[in-house]
Amino acid sequence: MNQTKWYKFLLSEITTLPKDIYSKIEEELEKSQFWTEPHTDDDIKGKKSPLTQSLQQALDYAFIQSGLNIISKVLAIKGGIKPDNNDSYLAGGSYFVNFSGKSIVEIILYPFPDENFELDHEIMIEEIAEIIRHELIHAGQTERRAKRKKISLKQAGKEIGDDKRAVPKTSQTDPQYEEIYYSRKNEIEAYAHQTAELLIKIYGKDNALKYISLPYDHQEMPEYIRDLQIWKPLKNRPKALKRLKSRIYTYIQHLTEK
Repeated sequence: MNQTKWYKFLLSEITTLPKDIYSKIEEELEKSQFWTEPHTDDDIKGKKSPLTQSLQQALDYAFIQSGLNIISKVLAIKGGIKPDNNDSYLAGGSYFVNFSGKSIVEIILYPFPDENFELDHEIMIEEIAEIIRHELIHAGQTERRAKRKKISLKQAGKEIGDDKRAVPKTSQTDPQYEEIYYSRKNEIEAYAHQTAELLIKIYGKDNALKYISLPYDHQEMPEYIRDLQIWKPLKNRPKALKRLKSRIYTYIQHLTEK
């Protein structure tokens, strides 16, 4: 198999996103100025604040402009306190298919400490865009399964949820939770996409490809890459690590195509 055919094969194995989504999320969030809206604990009513509403509208518009049939859901944790060891006010994200068969990408935010709090909105936009695209990979995985098996999106979502190869069947209290979680094929793909984006941004295509080909403990491996959360849980799972690096390589190639 020549190099072109091999790359096409690798590309067929990953979930890809519309090219526009790599700019539209950031553009719409910047235009919305969501960070200027109230978002203290007192501002949160029914898991919503003026900030979350502004942010949700911007995300939905970015999805529409990118041709995605997906709805965003932005919630706030009333009474929630951001952990001291976490610099981000982004508490987490998820993807699911709701009861009516609609694709939902959800993110959850901690409330701001007071009304005078000044958010570094540029960092926050980067964090939101990163986690949204991670969850969009999961949305794409569900759509691929639905199309391949000729079933509904709702049924595909249920099957993935029941598939222990795709979703970890373990509790976060399990000492091996991270190892199990990061080794599942759906998470490997989503984190490979997320890591490829990050490495391209920091190191550029050529260096990103070089570093991803090196062993974890190679002397030329930058400490920043070595410290990424995805590596350490997979050190004892060589097959999963090999799959991850292969997917990162393919995503770097794909995301830097002209």
